[in-house]
Amino acid sequence: MHQLLAHLQIPACVEDVFGVLASNPVAVALSPGENRLRSLLLNPGEQAVQQERGKATADFIAALRATIEDDAGNRRGVERVGELALSSQRFRDLRAQGPADRYPVPR
Repeated sequence: MHQLLAHLQIPACVEDVFGVLASNPVAVALSPGENRLRSLLLNPGEQAVQQERGKATADFIAALRATIEDDAGNRRGVERVGELALSSQRFRDLRAQGPADRYPVPR
């Protein structure tokens, strides 16, 4: 995966709701954050360059909710939700909107 990303001349990364798993140098230069949701909510520099910030933030929060909603034992998820809930009113507002129906988790 790292080799493939390194050969791309456009920003590219592979991520899950907890963070960036791999990225190429072009992506790192544009957005050095290790967690896109955290960057979208808390990094003013990221907010300034992200044109679709509102939609991207809502999508990431829906995906996070869908990933951890039935797994209270998921330490990474609990930590991420706790950090963002304490730091971001936007996160609290979007998180409170209801169930994650946009990203159903296969059972």
